[in-house]
Amino acid sequence: MTSQRVAPVPRLPGAGHAVLSGARLRVVPGVSAEPRARLSLRLPSYRSLPLSCVEGLDLEIDGVAVPADRMALLVNTTPYALSQLGSHPEVWWFVLDHAEIEIAGWPLDAGEHAVTAVLTTVEPYVSNGRFSFVYRDSAVLVVDDPRPEGMPRV
Repeated sequence: MTSQRVAPVPRLPGAGHAVLSGARLRVVPGVSAEPRARLSLRLPSYRSLPLSCVEGLDLEIDGVAVPADRMALLVNTTPYALSQLGSHPEVWWFVLDHAEIEIAGWPLDAGEHAVTAVLTTVEPYVSNGRFSFVYRDSAVLVVDDPRPEGMPRV
């Protein structure tokens, strides 16, 4: 049995490891009347990865941890439950593409929100054992209008 090693990736000024680089936080209409928060993410890896290499995603908004069962990762507009990412080796998250996290039942007020994301990946191209890479990023993101996008302005 091989032991798994965790390699925290330091966030250096100007480094390309920003999960929240160019992130956008907004409210979108849900299937029901319940709004959903949506946040764009970048894959900080040096190569594209299949979803089966995404080991985890932790998210906090304004200091409150978002439960994993309320989140779905949208890649190419298709939602994937976080608990099911390991069963999708055929779906690739390309390094130049933003993915999105959709959070069910997470209303947001207009204004600034402190967001912290921790993305854990396994790089299948690293041949010296199994390594988990942990990318942590924080940003203050702004919701301009808390009404779901596409809702009429009155």
